[in-house]
Amino acid sequence: MRLLSTNLADADATVLTASSTATGKPVSRLKNTLRSVFWEATGKTEESVTADLGPGILTVKAAAITGFDLTREATVEFLHSTNNVLFTSLGVIKLGIPTAGYGEGGFGEGGFGGFSPTFPLLGHVISMFFSTLSSRYWRVVIKDPANTKNIRLGRWFLGDYWEPASVDVKRGWRIEVVDESEIGKTIGGIKSVNKRPVFLRASFQLPPLSESDAFDKLFPIVRDFGGKKDIFLVLFPNEDIETKFVQSIYGSFEGNVSFANVALSNYDAGSINFSESL
Repeated sequence: MRLLSTNLADADATVLTASSTATGKPVSRLKNTLRSVFWEATGKTEESVTADLGPGILTVKAAAITGFDLTREATVEFLHSTNNVLFTSLGVIKLGIPTAGYGEGGFGEGGFGGFSPTFPLLGHVISMFFSTLSSRYWRVVIKDPANTKNIRLGRWFLGDYWEPASVDVKRGWRIEVVDESEIGKTIGGIKSVNKRPVFLRASFQLPPLSESDAFDKLFPIVRDFGGKKDIFLVLFPNEDIETKFVQSIYGSFEGNVSFANVALSNYDAGSINFSESL
């Protein structure tokens, strides 16, 4: 499990430039924590955004995006540079989420499976992790030859992440689809529906934490971000793209996160709920 919280792409010193920009939707909108406030390009098949993080010693170990509206033919490439001229690719991520009934199952179980062709690719997260880099310039390139709409992007993360020293959340974790719409009936028997947005909620239990993990790492994240600021959660960062796609959430902590001293030098963070931002 990894939490991507402090975002260098959001810093005041960071300068964002885009390959193109649609009227009224500038690339500066990527710094808005609401992914529904998005940058939109004028092109449909290939666009990019470049970030100048400014001078200084920087730590970048992760890149992630969300708030995109792409097809299954799309690819996402993260690159970095020290001079804004020669860029080095960290690899190309092919969305290629398998269609139901073909190839690998959507949850990595093999055989027939995959996602419905209408499975939405709008609210999910694409992430990449790598050895620490301190490059000043970063670029994300989005290619989507089958796209019929302008390419858009809601959030772009660049920075470090926190991961507990003992990583084991595979027991008892849950991701649920939450629909808080209300269904009622009038006196005449006519059904009415008060539609509300549908979102994802992840629930999980962390393994016992060291004092450093509990109070030097997780506690500041919960205190500074809590339920008021959105961050990226990637439950299983080493899994394949299909698994990460449905087990990663851009959102915030729901409710309180408690800390308890359950044994000598072992701290329990209790059950954690993390809800998707809309």
